[in-house]
Amino acid sequence: MICALAKISTKRFASSPNVPMPRLDGNDVGCNKTPHFLFFCSICVNYIVDDHICIVCTKLRFIVFILFFVYNGTMSSEKKSIEFQVGEHIVYPLQGVGIIKNIEERTFNGTLTTYYVIYLNSSDMTVMVPADKSKDIGIRAIVPGDEALAAINSISEKSEQAPVDWKDRYRMNVELLKQGSIASFAKVVQSLYHRSKIKELPVQERKLYDNALNLLIDESSFALRKEPSEIKKLIFSKLE
Repeated sequence: MICALAKISTKRFASSPNVPMPRLDGNDVGCNKTPHFLFFCSICVNYIVDDHICIVCTKLRFIVFILFFVYNGTMSSEKKSIEFQVGEHIVYPLQGVGIIKNIEERTFNGTLTTYYVIYLNSSDMTVMVPADKSKDIGIRAIVPGDEALAAINSISEKSEQAPVDWKDRYRMNVELLKQGSIASFAKVVQSLYHRSKIKELPVQERKLYDNALNLLIDESSFALRKEPSEIKKLIFSKLE
């Protein structure tokens, strides 16, 4: 009897007015309220169809459903990891503005991984970064114009007291640059510029100052859509 019941056609099951066929697109009310794994289990329970008990236990169907949801989950996760598009300008930590030249998939250790191919103009270098690790690395979008302008304007405000020892000062400013925000670039520029007016900066601090200044100019020029030379003049007008 069980064998006979198991042979009840899927067509009849799906067309039954009593039991609607669960949908795979997530729009079914039952699917929204019940986790997917419970839905899988429900495949093997009894359904009432035209007063007959239908036992659905087809292994092939079960596998297809699993593959469908695994595929959908993978694709959804992949889409979430793609935050930037080809041709978009981004800020790469300690390197400045770069451009997404391509988005490629490579197999590494048996795993298919999506990579951003980024060209960094400041160093004339191309790097490949896993898309799902870009936030951890510190890659971000260029800030809006008003945020860039606010960072530049903050330079004219009273600066915080910096450590007298240049090594402590250097460590503090390196940490600020690692934060990767345009406001932190402005703080380093402000601090080291005013320090240089008191005493000549050591070589390492001078390099740090130049790096912070270039990062600030680079991003601000894109955010404000102005030439780097204009941004540089604006920054020094705030420093004086």
